[in-house]
Amino acid sequence: MWFLPAMFLSYLLFWILIRETKKQRIWLLTLYLGLSVSFTFLPVLLPWSLDTVFVTSIMIYLGYRLQDKTSEVEKFQIKSLKNIKTFIVLSIIGVLYLVVCYLGRGINTSIRLWGHSGTVNITTYIMAGFLGTLIYLLLFSALEKEGWGKPIVSFFAYLGKRTITLLATHFMIFRLLDTAFYPEIFAGCSYGMSLVMVLIALVLGVVLSNVFAYFGRKVALFRLL
Repeated sequence: MWFLPAMFLSYLLFWILIRETKKQRIWLLTLYLGLSVSFTFLPVLLPWSLDTVFVTSIMIYLGYRLQDKTSEVEKFQIKSLKNIKTFIVLSIIGVLYLVVCYLGRGINTSIRLWGHSGTVNITTYIMAGFLGTLIYLLLFSALEKEGWGKPIVSFFAYLGKRTITLLATHFMIFRLLDTAFYPEIFAGCSYGMSLVMVLIALVLGVVLSNVFAYFGRKVALFRLL
């Protein structure tokens, strides 16, 4: 559940950003990045992920700015790839995304682990988040315009509305499954076990989300879950 206070603090820092003028915003972004780099040298982890929220607020800000291009993204469709310029640009974005993901492998922000290259990977982490989001937006925009792709978009939209519940429950479910099944049933089949765990976590997370929503209409306490 570490991500809940982290998200709150990240949105607070983001709110401070968008209230300032363009010039002040540049200075704040520089400060946020500088603090993030400085925190990598701390010998201990800070509570509520204070040492990572500055980076997260930058990513939220980039997503906020990306909204200005939403209308352009929504025009994208599969046949747009026939345009050579569009194909080349998307190929560059795709390759760049794979490169930054490779350079930033091993990232775990819950424990301020930016990857095998340490501090340098803060920038690759930000780039991977931004480019990945852009790629997903383009992908779902294209699928939405295809008859066979609409159910796929609807499925992920359904899960997207339950993101917080899935984030809050998946680790608990993983631990329960580890205790109950592994390694007796899935010995020597780590990939199969991982797939089963993810699917079960998704199903149970959706069930819990619906349970909370149902009781939330009847009991005030459940509205907070």
